[in-house]
Amino acid sequence: MVAELLDAAHLVRQEKHRRAEIVRAEAEAEQERQRAAARERRLAALSADVQGGWSRVEAMIATRKPAEYDAAVALLEDLQVVAERTGQPGGFGVRFAELRARHQRKSSFVARIDQAELVAGSC
Repeated sequence: MVAELLDAAHLVRQEKHRRAEIVRAEAEAEQERQRAAARERRLAALSADVQGGWSRVEAMIATRKPAEYDAAVALLEDLQVVAERTGQPGGFGVRFAELRARHQRKSSFVARIDQAELVAGSC
């Protein structure tokens, strides 16, 4: 009798844990869908104003702040995707190479570019 109750309690706990995992996985999947949709909206807006994106990158780099360097690299990654999607990867490569050359003495920024594996010839 006691063993049956313990087994039943164990099964209830397992089922509760399984349901919690399902809920967690569904919430995680929904968050990922929302992140992907937000990125697509961001890329669509960026493709409408590529020059503005490059200007923002330059402004971020000019602050010489680590957080702004991170944001600049993220925006460069988006600019690269937009260039690939619009069939203009060479344009990105040229501008990126020029940007990197202009800011080569900013070792922290260049390190972030290297870490993100952004290279002019990757397009």
